[in-house]
Amino acid sequence: MAIAKILTYTPDRFDVSSTRERPKTQKELEAERLAKIEQEAFEKGYREGMEKAKLEEKALLEEGRRRIEDTCQRLNSLIERLSRYRKETVEELFPEVLNISVEIASKIIKKEVELDRNVVSYIAQECLSRVEETDASIVIKVNPADYDVIVEHSKILKESSNIKNLSIEPVASIEPGGCLVETDKGEIDGRIGEQIAEMADAVSTATHRDL
Repeated sequence: MAIAKILTYTPDRFDVSSTRERPKTQKELEAERLAKIEQEAFEKGYREGMEKAKLEEKALLEEGRRRIEDTCQRLNSLIERLSRYRKETVEELFPEVLNISVEIASKIIKKEVELDRNVVSYIAQECLSRVEETDASIVIKVNPADYDVIVEHSKILKESSNIKNLSIEPVASIEPGGCLVETDKGEIDGRIGEQIAEMADAVSTATHRDL
């Protein structure tokens, strides 16, 4: 009976060098370089765009605030000039002139609100500048038509006032363009109608005339 011969199994030698990554071609390297440049350019453009948008938004708020201040200053200047030159003929017309002046100012302000939806942000910023308790919970109440605008500017309003806990609430009874700021210590009234009424009262007190 023949005896089978057992052969020892010897595995083929594993050549590590055979698995090495194939060197990239010049075309592939150039494609990677262009892709990297494109990504860096996109990221740089995005950062610059965000910075520009922030600066433009702050500039709009500042411009609106200046416009409102200028309107008030012009009205005060008109009242001062009328007060300085009260002669007999002017004295007779004075109440009517004041009424017309206040009415015109009211129409100018309301027209400004219609033309510039950011007015509510300027008024809210002015109201928040009078808030002392920056750590308290502050609520800005605005007309529903102004809600999206004030939400859009909420980050800048927080930064400019240093108020940490700021919320926004739509209230239909508040006129467009104005706002009512509620704090733990009371309210700061930035409603358009109330501002005009206060202006009329100030004029009436200064001139001793009922408007």
